Amino acid sequence: MLVSLAAWLQTLGPEYGYLRVVQYLTFRAVMAAMTALLIGILFGPGSSGAWPN
Repeated sequence: MLVSLAAWLQTLGPEYGYLRVVQYLTFRAVMAAMTALLIGILFGPGSSGAWPN
């Protein structure tokens, strides 16, 4: 879905050219890993995140 959004924004003009990075599989994999790490740190066992223990 983000790839479709980035592709659409690229058709609007060159000022959104930096969104081409979203099309790279490596970038998306790194962002997914960082998101999973952040969720694990915030809500993982033994954490004092949003959920009280």
